[in-house]
Amino acid sequence: MKNGDFVEGVVLEILANEIKYKKATNPNGPIYSLPINSVLSIRYENGEVDKFESEDNTIQESNTEGLSKAAPAEDNEKIKAEYDVVPRLNMKTSNKKAKNFFPIMAFTDSSVISTKELTIVIDPTAVEFYDGGWKVKMGYSIQIINKTDHPIYIDRANSFRTFNDYTTQSYFNGQQTTVSHGNSQGGGIGIGVGGIGVGLGGSSSSTYSENHGVDRFLVLGPKSKANLVDYKYIRLSDSKAKFKCISDIEFWGFNLRKDTYPLTEGQVLTFTEADTPYSNKYYITYSNDSEFKNAQTIDFELYAKYIVGAKIKQDKWAMSLPDGDTGQSDVATSRMVSEIKNVIPDFWTNSLVIIGTCGGNFH
Repeated sequence: MKNGDFVEGVVLEILANEIKYKKATNPNGPIYSLPINSVLSIRYENGEVDKFESEDNTIQESNTEGLSKAAPAEDNEKIKAEYDVVPRLNMKTSNKKAKNFFPIMAFTDSSVISTKELTIVIDPTAVEFYDGGWKVKMGYSIQIINKTDHPIYIDRANSFRTFNDYTTQSYFNGQQTTVSHGNSQGGGIGIGVGGIGVGLGGSSSSTYSENHGVDRFLVLGPKSKANLVDYKYIRLSDSKAKFKCISDIEFWGFNLRKDTYPLTEGQVLTFTEADTPYSNKYYITYSNDSEFKNAQTIDFELYAKYIVGAKIKQDKWAMSLPDGDTGQSDVATSRMVSEIKNVIPDFWTNSLVIIGTCGGNFH
């Protein structure tokens, strides 16, 4: 949808002004309809995409012709295998039940992370966030490398992450967050004109606004690289501690039933992609053409291959700085990395070790 929402269903009919469908969860149920001018695109089960962006709301056939899955490059399997390693662990083992755990992720066999045009890199990143005080958390950026000698265009609106519970999220939702800043003095009334305050009755004021959002298209120059999205966290108020995440990076975290997956301290459970309790899928649409003729989709999936019965402490990751002052983020990042390396000695120096959210809980 153009407002960033997603609807999962079975398309029955596309008419001039509406789309008729049934809910995917109730295919024998009632027929629903959506105004066609509220729909951004339809992605079908076979990977084809219809887009509705022209003024007359007709399908843009030129933008969907030739959409196909990108073929893996010769080095695809080799690159995936480099991520699929059992890291060196430094843990005490006992028969005591583990209270916490963390996963180690791997790519599924069908994943494509290297084509003749692109290579996908999962890059560890430490980011700051506000939760009653500045803290640091560890996540990952999806980095895209352009192998070619020409620009490549990424369509974030048709690039998705699908979570373990089958919900889907686009990397572009079209929403903008506006932050207004102002300053006034005196007892008069400030009237904003073109962003500059005009003081009446002896007052003076100045205002300005900032718009924050994610651009729909990411352009990769020849032989260049960029993150699919960058972590962006903004302050909404000059006087209050109100913040909003504009774009987030990847975090892999989940809960486990202790009766289904009993773990002792230091124990490592191994899973296949068929029996893993957790996985996330990714779809990235790109083209060599700015109008997205002959676009391709690269898709891959990460799953929890190993689950380790241990807790990586996070209480030292808080930043002891004044509210809003993030000048020592490197210090907090260093604390975080050091704490993880107490358990996984090669972490950070070996960026091919993909660990999920630390300190996952049982229930």
